[in-house]
Amino acid sequence: MPPKIDVISTSDSEVAKTSSKGHAKLLRHASAKRVRVSDDEDEDRFLLFKNEIKEIVSSLKKRLDSLEKNISDINGKSDLIQNSNKEIEKSIELVSGQVLDVQKKIENLDDERKKMSAQIYTLEYKLENYERLSKKYCIEIRNAPKNTKETKSYLFHMINKLNVTLDLQNKGCTIQPRDVYRLPNKGNATSSTIVVELFTIVEKETLLRNVKIFSRNRSDQLNSGALGFKEPRTPIYISEHLTSHAKRLLHLARDFAKTEGYQFCWTSGGRVFLRKKENASHILVKGDETLASLRGGSKL
Repeated sequence: MPPKIDVISTSDSEVAKTSSKGHAKLLRHASAKRVRVSDDEDEDRFLLFKNEIKEIVSSLKKRLDSLEKNISDINGKSDLIQNSNKEIEKSIELVSGQVLDVQKKIENLDDERKKMSAQIYTLEYKLENYERLSKKYCIEIRNAPKNTKETKSYLFHMINKLNVTLDLQNKGCTIQPRDVYRLPNKGNATSSTIVVELFTIVEKETLLRNVKIFSRNRSDQLNSGALGFKEPRTPIYISEHLTSHAKRLLHLARDFAKTEGYQFCWTSGGRVFLRKKENASHILVKGDETLASLRGGSKL
């Protein structure tokens, strides 16, 4: 007969109680395990964060070091630039001083130039007056033909022929020249200017007046036949013997008279005159400035 086994009977409430205790124990074990896992993860995250912070700080430190170095380099360059600027300022001051010296020299030279110009103008004016006075008894015969065997007596003979042509003998005003000479020109020229020096201004004015009368009363122009030349006869022109300055002014004044409507342009006593119309006042042409002033509508 098998042994008797004692069976311990447990009530449902005890079983439930025992089961509840076991379940609670399992929950506590699982919770503790989760806590341990969570703590490990937090530690890893903290270490990772710490490393990242270290890297950021290290990077910032490197950048700050580089920035400090750049600032130091910039400061060094700034010092060089400042020194260079100081040198430039010194150079500018030196150059400015030299420029001022040059300007003063230029001003002095300009003053000297003005003084010299005034002196030259005065000398030219005196020379012009002297030359005009030396020619005040002279007339000139332009385009007078040349004679291959021309002598001084032949030149005087030409003036005697002119007396006859102008009929000065019958008018009681025969011209007796003091001197007659031909101005030099190119060797191959067939004509040139003859200068006739008279004794008085009255003789000069008489001769010029009769030349105008002769030209006004005849259809043909005064020509080389009046001087005793035969064919071919060429036109000749008799007028005052002017200075170079007066000749230039006469040329300008004639052009001015044509363009500006002045009826009269002539010379007298070696000077050039203009007149707008009959009975108007005459205008002495002293120089280019006179014509410029007249062209502008005013009269000197």
